[in-house]
Amino acid sequence: MGGAAIGSAIKGENPINSIAGAGVGTVAGGIGGEIIKGAASKFGKDTVTDSTGAILGGYISEKTGNAVKHTLDEKDKANAKK
Repeated sequence: MGGAAIGSAIKGENPINSIAGAGVGTVAGGIGGEIIKGAASKFGKDTVTDSTGAILGGYISEKTGNAVKHTLDEKDKANAKK
């Protein structure tokens, strides 16, 4: 979340949307990764399930975080036009 704040500040963006996206993405990715790891454990070894959970959890985190940031940015743009 700190990296998101610094990155958006460097770009001249409002850091609140980036921080919110990173926070929501982290939670969603963590939960999603654990669910995937649990489901995959029925089919494979621990190292494979751990890797699968980590990779797909990271993917979920990035996609969710970007979607939240995009939605908040669009909302800000709409409010600015009013």
